[in-house]
Amino acid sequence: MARGAASATRRAAFVLAVPLLALLGACTGDKIVIGAQSRDSQPLDGGAAGTSGTVGCTGNPTPSTSPASGYLSIDVQGTTRQYVLELPTGYDGLTPAPVLLAFHGSGTSGQIFLGQGYGNVRAGAAGRVLLVGPNALVWRGQTAWVDSTGDQGGGVTREDVDFFDALVAQLAANYCIDAGRIFAMGHGDGAIIANQLACLRGNILRGVGPFGGAGPVERASASCTGKVAALVGHNPNEGDAVQCGSVTGGSCPWTLLWADTGWPTTQYWARQNGCSDPGPMPTAPFAGDGTTGNPLPCQSLAGCGASYPVTLCLHDYWNQMDGPHAFPVSWGARAATDFFLALPRPP
Repeated sequence: MARGAASATRRAAFVLAVPLLALLGACTGDKIVIGAQSRDSQPLDGGAAGTSGTVGCTGNPTPSTSPASGYLSIDVQGTTRQYVLELPTGYDGLTPAPVLLAFHGSGTSGQIFLGQGYGNVRAGAAGRVLLVGPNALVWRGQTAWVDSTGDQGGGVTREDVDFFDALVAQLAANYCIDAGRIFAMGHGDGAIIANQLACLRGNILRGVGPFGGAGPVERASASCTGKVAALVGHNPNEGDAVQCGSVTGGSCPWTLLWADTGWPTTQYWARQNGCSDPGPMPTAPFAGDGTTGNPLPCQSLAGCGASYPVTLCLHDYWNQMDGPHAFPVSWGARAATDFFLALPRPP
């Protein structure tokens, strides 16, 4: 079962789809610029300090649109999109809950990524967030995030950015969510779309956690603005002939080379967040246990500041299915969730 990005070189141009901040609360701050359009954004904490709840904070602990688990649907400009939603432990409809959107790799689904065999995101999040596993559309015979991996037939696509906008708006309307703590993580193809959304929707996303991905990509029609806290995970051995020769089938089905993808991602977020120059590219996994994550093979970049840190997890995790491109199932989601929930509110 393939779980990576079909190609790190296929990209799409992005267009800003505006209106969901009305559901998230009042705002001021960074500006998002897409082509010739711009709009001022505001912090997502809904105004006064400590008041970050959305209009869905009605006190209903079991909204009819909120199954404990299972697929929900949403219409996005005539296309039915699906996602898995799981409420956090102790959800009461009054206390704003942080939100984690987990984007699966190509060829899989939100349900699979949340599950034990692939991403183990459900266990890593451990009931601490309102957990959402969106489903990608089918493209060229398998699910793929088309806004991260390229255009369809040469035309500009925006399906997945529109999906994100509609999904966040629906969550804000139907659930009591913390508009200042909306996070995105992903693996492979899902890491690429998570990075791109953090670029284009930095006024919505507080943190991003790409594993084995690439991007974001800036173009004249899609300029990244604003700061987003980032935890970047990658195996520097992607493409290693020995490890790839040991996987099922005798070769790696997916390869996003560290030097071409994960390292530029790290450099981008370091620049964007005002960190110190990370220096020369590390080529070996960091100290720590890449299999168990105890201790984590992660290091924080210097000079970023507490509000917008950048942490790099350079690991040697691999498995029989995806080789060194595999998501670190035993610790990746836990590390990302811990990182997100430790973030202070934006200044």
